[in-house]
Amino acid sequence: MNSGMLTYMDGKFGVTQAVRSDRLHTMEGSLLATDEGMRELLDVYAPLMKALDLGAAGAYATGRLSSLCAAVQYMVAHDVLIDLSPERWRLELSWHEEGYCQFRYVLKEMRLLEGPDPGKREEWRERVLSGFYREQVGPFVEAVHRVSGMDTGHLWRLFPSRLRYAVDSFCSSAESSLLREKYEDDWSFLTTKLEPEVFGRKRNPFDMELRTVIYPGKPGEPDKTLWMKTACCCYYRTEGGKFCYTCPRMSDREREERMEALRAEMV
Repeated sequence: MNSGMLTYMDGKFGVTQAVRSDRLHTMEGSLLATDEGMRELLDVYAPLMKALDLGAAGAYATGRLSSLCAAVQYMVAHDVLIDLSPERWRLELSWHEEGYCQFRYVLKEMRLLEGPDPGKREEWRERVLSGFYREQVGPFVEAVHRVSGMDTGHLWRLFPSRLRYAVDSFCSSAESSLLREKYEDDWSFLTTKLEPEVFGRKRNPFDMELRTVIYPGKPGEPDKTLWMKTACCCYYRTEGGKFCYTCPRMSDREREERMEALRAEMV
């Protein structure tokens, strides 16, 4: 793995070896699969993101943990893999320059795992993604459910739109059409080929139709097409919060009214 990829993973996903001196909280990654560890995280995180209840903190934390999913998806496309086993990193909470509390995954050591053998990439990809979601993400989601009371299905549905945005970002910065094709092929595999039992569900939670919404552009600029969130992030359950513009709970009429209000503000 070259230095450019490491820098990208630090900036995009928070996977890093750098420890921040201004960190707000640090804990072992392996604790996130336990009730005690997850409660510690949510108790610390809830006031930082101004949650009105622990469920909102659970939904937000799950959303933040999706950066690990994006990191793995990125590495798989490049046929390289850092060992992201929870016992090999510490979760670090710190303030992002844009004012929100970010999650950073501070590696205790840079341990590279074996990439695919020649002609065996598909088997390697399935093994990597199956193991990651079954052994790492699944236990995190279940711990959030037990501690916060958030529905497990709702938590899983937070991932698809977030990860699709990440894949879009990968594709837009890809250096070749071949790499873009790998990003899309790996996305297709994740969403349609991984067995539901990998996630402990009756259906693969990534196998769902993604809808789009139109977001008004500034005067003289075209409107934008955004992915609708695949589950509510619970922003409305934070201090001063409301339904996001891309929230699936918002009706078409409510979104049209929000769009007109935004257009009026831009004039």
